[in-house]
Formats: sequence, C-alpha cells, structure tokens
Amino acid sequence: MDLDNFEKMLMNSDRGAKYFNKRWYYSGYEATFLDLDNHLIITNDVRGVKDTATKILIFNVSGFIIIDKETNDIQVYFDESLAGKKVRDSLIAMLKYTYGNHLVLLSSLDEIGEEERTILLQLRDNYVSKN
Repeated sequence: MDLDNFEKMLMNSDRGAKYFNKRWYYSGYEATFLDLDNHLIITNDVRGVKDTATKILIFNVSGFIIIDKETNDIQVYFDESLAGKKVRDSLIAMLKYTYGNHLVLLSSLDEIGEEERTILLQLRDNYVSKN
C-alpha cells in the first residue's frame, strides 16, 4: 500500500475531510467521525458537522453529539425521532466505557444550549430537506 496516497485520501478536504484540535477527524465522504487519541470510531452515521469556536457539533442519524474543544468532554442526545434511526445500546456502552466522566448523556433537547441547539437542528433540517 502506498502510504502517501493513503495520507492524501485522509487529508482530502475536497471530499469533506477535516481535523479538529489535532484529536478529532471527520472523513466527510465516509460519514465517519474518529477520536484519534483513543483510536475509536465515535460514529459512522454523520450527516452534518459544524465547527464553532468552542465546540464541535455533530448530527448523526441517531441524534446529536457535542464535543467541547477545551475539555474534550462529550455530550450526546439520541432520539430516533430526529432522523429515524435508533441508537445502538452498544454505542452508548462503548462511549461510557471510553469516556467515563467526560461523557454526559442528555435526556432532553432543552439541556443543549440555545445556540448549539439551533445549529444542530439546522444541520438536521439541511439533511432532511436533501432526502
């Protein structure tokens, strides 16, 4: 395998590839979001990502994932009514195991800050309007 070609593929911003804080990677064309420090696929169902000054906001087909850029804390809100796919229990278990106290499971959209919630809902609306 030619590693130069592999690196070019990973860095291909034309297809949506993007790195965040030297730890997080979004492949774009594969809809995969990775934690490079933990060698872990956070989700392979990404439908929208927004990079803000303080957070990475992710809409996947099961709900929302919010990563704080300073602390790397992760908040997740999963609700199949958002895009029609139920989150796998194994994903929640894996996230709890890996992130422990750095993972917060939200039980309501109201627990997400208004600005972040507006952006996440817009990402969802953009996805739904395309399909």
